[in-house]
Amino acid sequence: MITTTENEPSQTLVASQDRLPVVEQPMGSDQHPAAVYLARLGKGSRRTMRTALNTVAEIATGTPDATVMPWSQLRYQHTAAIRATLAERYAPSTANKHLAALRGVLREAWRLGQLDGDDYHRAVDRG
Repeated sequence: MITTTENEPSQTLVASQDRLPVVEQPMGSDQHPAAVYLARLGKGSRRTMRTALNTVAEIATGTPDATVMPWSQLRYQHTAAIRATLAERYAPSTANKHLAALRGVLREAWRLGQLDGDDYHRAVDRG
């Protein structure tokens, strides 16, 4: 769910009651979708995309840390809210970079068997 009020700046956030909980016990890097995604990137891209993923994690959970983000729990409603927030906060090219990182992590979650095909396709759907 996306919320804004008249008193807030034009910044869309995922409502706090709709935020995903952070992962209490992070999984090993060979099973963590963000770690697997970052590992397959070139050295020069890792830092940029790690920062983008931390931003996405902050939007979804309130915690700017991709390592505690429950990536496999993201569904269409979450990614739609993230997409809207990024569109309001950033220039289109920057928002698209963040969305590319998000899609990459969701793809890895699917490949790791943590997200079924239907949920994956809905989550990455651009509406």
